[in-house]
Amino acid sequence: MAGLVFWPSKPLGLPRFYLCTLLVCILLIITTCSPPLVHVAPLNGPPAGEPWAFPQWSNPWEALSNLDVESFESTDLPLVLKDHVEAFKALLEGNLDIAETRLWKLIENHGRSSTTSLATELLGNLLLMQSQWSDYLRLFPSGSRPDDLREVLAIAFSETPEERIFVPSEPVVLPTVAGKGGQPMVEVLVNGVSRQFILDTGAQFNVISSSAAEAFGVQPIGDHTGILRHEIQVRPGMIDQMSIGDIQISNMPVMIMDSDDLEVDFYRGLSVMRIEGIIGWPILSQWRIEIDMLHGQTIVSLPQVQTTERRNLIWYHRPLVWTTSSEGVRLNMFLDTGADETMLYIRALEKMDIGETTRTGNVRGRIGGRRFFWVDKAKNLPLIISGHVLTFREMKIYYEEAIVDGRIGMDIATGNRILIDFTAGKFEVYQENR
Repeated sequence: MAGLVFWPSKPLGLPRFYLCTLLVCILLIITTCSPPLVHVAPLNGPPAGEPWAFPQWSNPWEALSNLDVESFESTDLPLVLKDHVEAFKALLEGNLDIAETRLWKLIENHGRSSTTSLATELLGNLLLMQSQWSDYLRLFPSGSRPDDLREVLAIAFSETPEERIFVPSEPVVLPTVAGKGGQPMVEVLVNGVSRQFILDTGAQFNVISSSAAEAFGVQPIGDHTGILRHEIQVRPGMIDQMSIGDIQISNMPVMIMDSDDLEVDFYRGLSVMRIEGIIGWPILSQWRIEIDMLHGQTIVSLPQVQTTERRNLIWYHRPLVWTTSSEGVRLNMFLDTGADETMLYIRALEKMDIGETTRTGNVRGRIGGRRFFWVDKAKNLPLIISGHVLTFREMKIYYEEAIVDGRIGMDIATGNRILIDFTAGKFEVYQENR
């Protein structure tokens, strides 16, 4: 039960050890007796509105920003919008090379303007996701964004050897522990030194702490320094060789952050997570990953070839999972295994009925400190993912502007197994038998 705090009016006369043990036992009993945060069950029949339903958009650009390219099938479009649609279609089908080519052509044909800014930003993030540092600097020449962290990283890494990743043909089983927020953490080895790193699909880049960099013998590249949110200083570096079980990574680009900035405060200071390193989406997107927190393991293998099945795992600035509301409306959900909980943004309320809610204040821990938010809480909210209904005992709705409808966090992995295979376009949640 969150927020359960005992304030004794006078000393209890018990040694602190026994008091702590008693509190832990009480919390374990409460946790064991409580229903699961997320209940997973097979879907009986197709959801309402299959195939996906969409709201009525006010204009074509709104439809495009919601990744609804199906609305344009029979519409007479201006050429610049038509070129956007063709690029987006390739992106949503998982054809990143074709999408990249179409985005370059769009910008060359229509120039840099407010109507092509969406494509320009999208192409920039696509190039960074694929570690195409020199091409990023061709899109945004050096000096055009002097305060942008992405430019700092691109300048540094454009002069370094190409990253190489070796995954054996047989699946690799990695012992996995849960971080304070349920994040999957695996052991990595660099220069004979081991650390626990988070597998974080929500991270645009790989990260190591300054203390890990010192232990590994990793030096910053040149004098480059970038600024992350909350004025956090970041320096680019490179790990020459990293082992993750039988997986080998050479020339791995990383952001080096001060160890103090990588302390994430959960639960109002009662639980602090010290992050030593993060393996981000550019690497994870190349693997087939099964995360099984119940049995404490992650299975990594080579990705499967995409089938004719419709993708539900795509990329749009970040990895997104297509989920469906109980009304059959598609939601674009950011996949973030580095986050503790699944939540919705305010834009999702335009697409689905969440029923009655209660308003409360919420302090959310994140890299760089805590932030206070007013949130609404909905009860027993269902989302449909790849043939399963996930019913969330409690879902927070944050009143923040975002380009997605919500975020999928690691609360879905409690007692369940999740599969992530970006090449195949597949994200699934399986219920585990205890």
